[in-house]
Amino acid sequence: MGARKQLDATLTPTLHDAPQAFDIPRRDTIAAQNTQVSKRRLELVAPAWYQAW
Repeated sequence: MGARKQLDATLTPTLHDAPQAFDIPRRDTIAAQNTQVSKRRLELVAPAWYQAW
């Protein structure tokens, strides 16, 4: 095992994205729709995932 490195910078809330300098219209609606799509996709692949193990 190698040496551990430590970040000297403060992490942003999204870790990889810089804070947005603009507003996204319908942000809540888009986030809710993305969440629903993710849940449906997970339900579709879950049977195959568990069969693989």
